Amino acid sequence: MFCLLCFASAWRNHQSLHFVSDSPFSNALLVEAAKIWLVCCLIAAILRIIPQALWHDDWSRRHAEARLLILAFGVYLGLRYSETISIKSLKIWMAACCIACFLAFGITLWLQRNTPAHPIPWAVSMSLIICLMLPFALTCRERLFKAALWLGIFWGVAGVLMSQSRGAYGIVPWVILVAVMSGIPVFGKSRYSKPMGFIVFLGLLCALLAWALNDANDTLRFQAFAAQWTASQSHLQEGANSSVGARLFLWQKGWDAIQVQPFVGFGAESSVLQIRAWGQVIQSEEVMRLGHMHNEFLDAWMSHGLLGLLSSLIWPAGLSYVCWRLRKQYPQTCLSLLGIAWMHITAGMSNVNLAHNYYGTVLALCIGLALWLGQRESVTHD
Repeated sequence: MFCLLCFASAWRNHQSLHFVSDSPFSNALLVEAAKIWLVCCLIAAILRIIPQALWHDDWSRRHAEARLLILAFGVYLGLRYSETISIKSLKIWMAACCIACFLAFGITLWLQRNTPAHPIPWAVSMSLIICLMLPFALTCRERLFKAALWLGIFWGVAGVLMSQSRGAYGIVPWVILVAVMSGIPVFGKSRYSKPMGFIVFLGLLCALLAWALNDANDTLRFQAFAAQWTASQSHLQEGANSSVGARLFLWQKGWDAIQVQPFVGFGAESSVLQIRAWGQVIQSEEVMRLGHMHNEFLDAWMSHGLLGLLSSLIWPAGLSYVCWRLRKQYPQTCLSLLGIAWMHITAGMSNVNLAHNYYGTVLALCIGLALWLGQRESVTHD
């Protein structure tokens, strides 16, 4: 349906609009960036389809590749054929992000870890929205709207922390780093030079860690993490009945299995059966209930070999290259995409978030919106 809408929009505008690259207010670099991202999504999908067909795996597992590819195609067509987005539309999108952050805060305040969907990819999805909002909060000139954006970011970060999803905690150092290095220009000009800003960043981060490690209620589950890590280090199999211990155990067993078939993998269904078999051997309920390796890249490698690993690496590599191309002319868009890439990589180290359909949707939407809303940045520059 999204593709049909994009085709219809392109056909409607084709008669009256020139290509963006031919326009006096050109978004040619954004169009090129969208094209690069589209090609990356296409290559990633093809690389994953080949071993998928080889192992006759369930095709419903490839929903993330489909969502990313469709949204990338839609954004490319939109940037190439449609008119520049209005400031009103930008504000509507940012207002929607603020509402999403507020709802996330309310849901976690009420339900805590019992979020409507799996808490880890749910929290990471919220962190992607925060990454999208952050550059707009830093550069917005309207004080009231700027305050609303920062309030939305605060709600979003609080929601992520209250979900107790440790895999999404990477949003905290990212927000602190970006805000402090920018001098926290909430109501005025930059306050800090970059060296001083980095010192302030480290100080705030250390203060947060010190509080989390000494919190009597263990609100952020840092003390539980430390205890589970220590137990797993002393005896990996006995510690595998905890969330941290199960991950460490799976990563070790998965790495050993990959050495046997590094090129073609074992197939997704066979990988799940091996995980359950490993759990039965050590009698770990925590391991037996898991359906993947709890590492985005290790899971892709074990399931579909080197092609699967390359497929999972193309997305962050493609995003990083797009950021590099946009860094001078579109620094705001670059910062949004860099934050999204940071969260996708760090959160993917401890969970296979793309196995959950809503995460793939939010990832595709946030990347697409970052590129789409970048049109306003070019208008400002012009």
